[in-house]
Amino acid sequence: MRLLVISAWYPNRVYPADGNFVQNLAELVADDWEVTVLAVTSDFREPTGYQRLEKKREGPLNVVRIYYSGAGPRVQRILARRNAWRRGVSTFRDGFDLIHAHVLVDGGIVAAKLARKWGIPFVVTEHASRWLAPWPLLRVMERYLATRAASSADLIMPVSPGLRAGMERHGIKGKYQVVSNSVDETTFYPPPGVVGITNVQVFTRQ
Repeated sequence: MRLLVISAWYPNRVYPADGNFVQNLAELVADDWEVTVLAVTSDFREPTGYQRLEKKREGPLNVVRIYYSGAGPRVQRILARRNAWRRGVSTFRDGFDLIHAHVLVDGGIVAAKLARKWGIPFVVTEHASRWLAPWPLLRVMERYLATRAASSADLIMPVSPGLRAGMERHGIKGKYQVVSNSVDETTFYPPPGVVGITNVQVFTRQ
């Protein structure tokens, strides 16, 4: 079984710890799936027009990264990001059994397009706190694409009940199931007297 993970948050040369939780989750399922990761990252140090695609085997994962320039005015940066996603998508053909996107904008939007093209299911894990704001900072086209992607997702998995409520409050409709963040209780644990944790899933490292 082949799984494609799509995320704009993933460890990279600019931010080595960015999205390391996405990497950890991908590695966890790699025992049972052949996992490929597609990640797109802006590099503010590179000149306008810069784009670079890298393919690497990192542990149990096949990782495809596209770096693009983070320089220039806002419209230029948006176009550069779109072109980076397009280049990443163009490296794949059908053959995956499932797509797991992280963050509805952009991951879920890209996943929805590929899922329609290939005729396969896709799910979205939402981590972004933008949905907790009174009015999330989304452009009109982003909001339209995000709403469309959510409605076609086989499952939307916010990491907390509050995040789900925020998404629904902003009109993001779909099939929801809260899947809480995992926490290593040997490192992070509730203070004395606290019984139960509602927004995280606790596990013990073996």
